[in-house]
Amino acid sequence: MSVQAEILQLLLSIRQQRNLTLLFITHNIGVVEYLSDRTVVMYKGKIVEQGETAQVCTRPQHPYTQELLAAVPRLTV
Repeated sequence: MSVQAEILQLLLSIRQQRNLTLLFITHNIGVVEYLSDRTVVMYKGKIVEQGETAQVCTRPQHPYTQELLAAVPRLTV
């Protein structure tokens, strides 16, 4: 398991055990999909999209969100 995956798993565990809310700032939308319930996308310092992570990631409305998602490597089987 990679160090990143171990840290993300640890964050999820701590969040659940202590009933915490985490604010996670990243350009890695793959991590956002894994870690977050809600997502806010900012572009040039302004919020351009927000909502449930599953909705934002499966039906992005803003071109910047679409570009972020297009940059995530995906496995196709």
